[in-house]
Amino acid sequence: MSMLRRSYLYGALLDKPKQQAAAAAPQNKPSKTASGASAAVTQQALSKARVVRTETSAAVLNDLLMRWRTFKDDVRQVRMYFIVR
Repeated sequence: MSMLRRSYLYGALLDKPKQQAAAAAPQNKPSKTASGASAAVTQQALSKARVVRTETSAAVLNDLLMRWRTFKDDVRQVRMYFIVR
């Protein structure tokens, strides 16, 4: 495994598939696919986990964090406005 570079911002996504096959199968018997594999193994094979990265710099990351903090403060002020009314 290579070392993580500090010039990249990493993110992870996980798309967990729905358990349609498990819900349709009887509870006392595991369901089988045409190849004989169990539904649980098939569901694991359909998982769409991804790791993404994008190039960044300290200045860009600092700007992003400042914009995020400003957004959170704005949302907090709007929520307080509607709670007080």
